[in-house]
Amino acid sequence: MHRIVYPDLFFLLQFLLNYEILRWEGRWLRRKPGRYGLLAGACAGSAGICFLTFVPLRSPGREIAVFLLPVLLQRIVFPEAKGRDRLLHAAVFWVISFLLSGILNFLAENTRMGVCLCSLWTVSQTHVSLAVLISTAGDVLLLSVAAVAAGRILRILEGAHGSATDRLVPVTLIWNHRERTVTGLADTGNLLQTPWNGQPVHILSRSAWKELGQISAAQVRFVPYRSVGRAAGVLPAVTLDGMRVGEELYLEKPVVAISHTPVSGRDRYQMIISEEGLRE
Repeated sequence: MHRIVYPDLFFLLQFLLNYEILRWEGRWLRRKPGRYGLLAGACAGSAGICFLTFVPLRSPGREIAVFLLPVLLQRIVFPEAKGRDRLLHAAVFWVISFLLSGILNFLAENTRMGVCLCSLWTVSQTHVSLAVLISTAGDVLLLSVAAVAAGRILRILEGAHGSATDRLVPVTLIWNHRERTVTGLADTGNLLQTPWNGQPVHILSRSAWKELGQISAAQVRFVPYRSVGRAAGVLPAVTLDGMRVGEELYLEKPVVAISHTPVSGRDRYQMIISEEGLRE
């Protein structure tokens, strides 16, 4: 049995699939692609798949090319990812591609939509069997319900997975006529307060303070805190001149405690914002 494959249509289909896979990969891993990164990556991925499809390669060259292609795509689409992050992106790309190919193969083997569409496309053929119509209508209904359910599940998972991302906001710290913009996470679990007046305290990674200059001993006050794995401790804190959260909210004289360790893994954000402080 012979199949006719049109390279241009095959390239376009692979381009669309790669674009969607890379887009969802970036959303799930909370990575912003580089400028024109999605288009360039989808184009490179489609070209690579066409090459592997139409040009026969012997083992182990083919296996090496199949392994290196997703890694190359990550370098093109997410240039800021390094080392292990790039391998993690490639693994996620592989998983999404595997699941998507399985879904497409299942639909191709278990639906008759293509049969009906081909029949209806032929103008001279006016008779379409009732069995084909009923089967195709059932397929359309099944696929529609599955698409709606899958969309709802993806939105739920994305909402749960991206809930922290939705609370990430740019924060501009103002101190001694200097400004420094960092990424902050609005956290309802941050209940830290100053012992002298009960003012909410925001927590900043020490590495993010460098551009604001040195702090004199007279400007430092200490805030006690408790955390998991440590009974008690103190954090040095400074009262800033001001703090701009997002584009509209401005806080006068906020208290910011400085943590010696990063407040987030992989430096996704540099500050934990007290939501109680945002309401004042």
